[in-house]
Amino acid sequence: MKPENILMDESGYLALTDFGMAKVLAEDALANSFCGTPEYLAPEVIIATGHGKEADWWGLGVLM
Repeated sequence: MKPENILMDESGYLALTDFGMAKVLAEDALANSFCGTPEYLAPEVIIATGHGKEADWWGLGVLM
């Protein structure tokens, strides 16, 4: 998630875009993909140890 992927319509509602690399994981499964803008990536994504939903929360925190 990065500012460039957040769009606002004429009413002020936000929409998230760019889910081209989105992945659905089982409850405790880990992803091993490396994609995204390095400035917004969680450490576990960068060092390629496998990552879960927590990496998305990291990206949101960086954005905030």
